[in-house]
Amino acid sequence: MIAPGIFRQYDIRGIYGRDLTVEAAEAIGRAYPAILAEHGLHGAVAVGRDNRPSGAALRDALVRGLTASGADVIDLGEVPTPLLYWSLHHLPVVGGIQITGSHNPPEYNGFKCCVGTGSLHGEGIQRLRTLIEQAAFPVGAGTVRSADVIGDYVTDIAARIGPLPASLKVVIDCGNGAGAIVAPRLFQALGATVTWLYETSDGTFPNHHPDPTVEANLVDLIRTVRTTGSALGIGFDGDADRIGLVDETGDRRLGGSPAAAVRPRRPRPHGEGASDHLRREVLADARGRDRRGRWDPRDVEDGTLPHQGQDEGPRRTARRRDVGPHVLRRGILWAR
Repeated sequence: MIAPGIFRQYDIRGIYGRDLTVEAAEAIGRAYPAILAEHGLHGAVAVGRDNRPSGAALRDALVRGLTASGADVIDLGEVPTPLLYWSLHHLPVVGGIQITGSHNPPEYNGFKCCVGTGSLHGEGIQRLRTLIEQAAFPVGAGTVRSADVIGDYVTDIAARIGPLPASLKVVIDCGNGAGAIVAPRLFQALGATVTWLYETSDGTFPNHHPDPTVEANLVDLIRTVRTTGSALGIGFDGDADRIGLVDETGDRRLGGSPAAAVRPRRPRPHGEGASDHLRREVLADARGRDRRGRWDPRDVEDGTLPHQGQDEGPRRTARRRDVGPHVLRRGILWAR
């Protein structure tokens, strides 16, 4: 019996070994190719995972299910969630699944699923659950191959938002999350002078909770920005698809909130044209800055993140729009 409560609005999530089990992971893998087929998609699937201890076992079970249903798998290994999203546009795949507990404690894990270059959410996730309950699985014999795309990802992002002057001093707190796998290489390529905090990958998060939207998790970042005289502080969440920012004083969180949270580009809704998606990205970038290149407080509003559980409470969060590499460029423009 698969716990129905793990199938949420924007992801599949639970406590590993209690309601999120390897049996559930394999069942998700069995049903996911059927979801793709219902969208007219047939081909390889990208699979990534963050650095939580349970990720490897969930990956093995998920891939076992995918291949048993005939899907070929391109295994990205341990990567931040934005890299999985990036792979949807740069690898020969028709979908992807990231295994991640996001900003939750280390005992949590879950799945963020994509169909084409769009996210699977709402009724799509419930449809996946229905297929699992009906055991309506295709049958096949898929293959598995690994792909190391971190280097290509770094090259692409650095070309789009860099280079940065070495005089720009930034403090980056990876929080021991999956961002630690990529961020040092990326910012070395960008050229800024970086003071690192908790840049060792450790999915038990030994130093603080991996959620930069919570004030208590920014204490070390704020202190280090002040003591180093840096222009900007960046804190990543557990899978690096959300960041918290602080300004050069360490007192004011950009966006005028207890913590400004901005998420890098998520997959565009299934069926949206690339030109429409790009237009919205450009408009988002333009609207997010005033004439001095500083953050516009209107870019942040009160609310609850769409994928939060009922126990997670209200937060300050960026409006749900795609911002891509602009999120770093906008913070850097503010600092410069």
